[in-house]
Amino acid sequence: MRTLIALAASVALAGAAMAATDIELPQASPAASVSLTVGTTKVKLDYHRPGVKGREIWGGLVPYDTIWRLGANEATTIDLDDPVRIAGQAVPKGKYALFAIPGKESWTIILNRKSGQWGAYYHNQADDQIRF
Repeated sequence: MRTLIALAASVALAGAAMAATDIELPQASPAASVSLTVGTTKVKLDYHRPGVKGREIWGGLVPYDTIWRLGANEATTIDLDDPVRIAGQAVPKGKYALFAIPGKESWTIILNRKSGQWGAYYHNQADDQIRF
């Protein structure tokens, strides 16, 4: 009987120890970044890889002709070390949120000056640096 009680106590203590251990599981849409030097300008993208999970995204989860953040979770950002030209438009150096308006035939890409946004919930067109 003592052996059974000792075994039950050991199992309970081991279970409590495991419950107290912080196990960091991967996010459903894990964070990632990539950087590249183009000419003399360093370009860095920070994003979360969306967990598509078999869902139809464009025209399904994300309606056509509606603004959407690129990536998942907080808005994807692009950080430019120097002023650049994108689609023929001047863009000052800095960090920008990336958004898109997906369409059936074409997309609009947006660089927005407010880089710390969650999703596209608070996107304000007045803060757009460029659209192309």
